[in-house]
Amino acid sequence: MRLLKKNSKHILAAILLSCLALFLGLGLGLSAFGMGMESQRFINSVDAMIDKYIPEGKVVVDSNAELIGGVVDPYEAGVETLREAYQQDVLSTLTQEQLNDKTVVNFFTDYATDSFEHDWKAKYEAKEDLDVNQFSHALVQFDVKVAKEFHNYAFTHSGLGWIGKTGTVSQLLNNNFPTSALYQEAHKNETIIDQTAYKNGTYVVNNKVAFINSQITEIVTIAADQTLGTVFKDAQETLNALTTDGKSAMQISANDLYHPNFTVMYYQTRIGVVFLIILTPLFGMLMVLYTLISYEVFLRMNWSKNLLSKLKTNKTPQAPSIE
Repeated sequence: MRLLKKNSKHILAAILLSCLALFLGLGLGLSAFGMGMESQRFINSVDAMIDKYIPEGKVVVDSNAELIGGVVDPYEAGVETLREAYQQDVLSTLTQEQLNDKTVVNFFTDYATDSFEHDWKAKYEAKEDLDVNQFSHALVQFDVKVAKEFHNYAFTHSGLGWIGKTGTVSQLLNNNFPTSALYQEAHKNETIIDQTAYKNGTYVVNNKVAFINSQITEIVTIAADQTLGTVFKDAQETLNALTTDGKSAMQISANDLYHPNFTVMYYQTRIGVVFLIILTPLFGMLMVLYTLISYEVFLRMNWSKNLLSKLKTNKTPQAPSIE
């Protein structure tokens, strides 16, 4: 008991320091990832799905494709199909209301075309083979580019990056956050419905499933066409890779992709902010205050000891009285 009392100051300082470190660690750990991490996990699952269903080297636009019976150069037809994929990709994320607005549609169509030319013009002008596997991965990165430029910052960056944006902390600490537009958008983006009930511009997972399936179907249709079959290096190999029985286009489902938990990460980031922005500074100030008080007490005690020591040293002894 005496030992505890003697070291009580050190014990209290250790407790404050431990709480400070704990709250800082929890704050950083809980808020580091945010909704952006869920987006990245979803992107990673799309990349994995591409390698599974469209293997590298199995679906290749042939730069030496020969014209069989049609009037369109097969290679140019293949390039045009890829260009349209960029356009269809960005347009598939628009709502029906946006699709009815010609100005919006024209803007995103031009944006997609410009992006395709930037990514692929040098290759197709040089008449290089175009591997659809590599193209599909590039299309995923195009999705990321679109999201970062036109979608909410919270879905495309880390939790710490999101917290750093003006207004985010007050938004997260708002008790009515479930009714906020961002939380509602997060809930919508993570919702998954029956694929047959899907419509344009809603639900991230369903949207990507619909787009990928439409692209697979289009490739199979081209590969099976007798006049355009030479678009791909080996039409039969393409059909074997993308069909279940040599005829029906392979289709993926929502189960092939990661299901993001945006609302969970929203709430987790909110808790992280409490630790990082409120509790960590609070215990930091307590630690500083305690250190200053302890230092002042220590100085006073030393001053008192030094004074007493000097008084004892300088005390003149009295001579013995002689009677």
